[in-house]
Amino acid sequence: MTGLTELLWAPVLAFSLSALLTPVMVRVAPRIGAVDVPRDGRRLHKRPIPRTGGVAIFVAFLLSVGLISGPREATVRLLLGATLLVLLGIADDVYRLSAGVKIVFQALAALIALGGGVVGDLCGFCAAT
Repeated sequence: MTGLTELLWAPVLAFSLSALLTPVMVRVAPRIGAVDVPRDGRRLHKRPIPRTGGVAIFVAFLLSVGLISGPREATVRLLLGATLLVLLGIADDVYRLSAGVKIVFQALAALIALGGGVVGDLCGFCAAT
């Protein structure tokens, strides 16, 4: 069982890591072609913006949950599935993947999480102990 101290420090750690990593990812985005260029009237921005800010937030989340939770199988499998989804999102931002490719990888990510005992319900998810 995770102690109260760890639970209180998890959001502080996640926020701090996000604040440090976001500027790095903003600089990396143009180098890997992960920018959104406004080509039509649907976009609210007028100039290209990076699409990689979520990566910094996810890495901060991943490290925080991993450090707080420890190496429990359900947590590891949930984080592996989530990592696959983030990598899929990055690949889609750069290469504009087809819907078929995306659904295959989304199903694989769900199977990875389910294999670790993560089950969905109407209120969220519950990781097996």
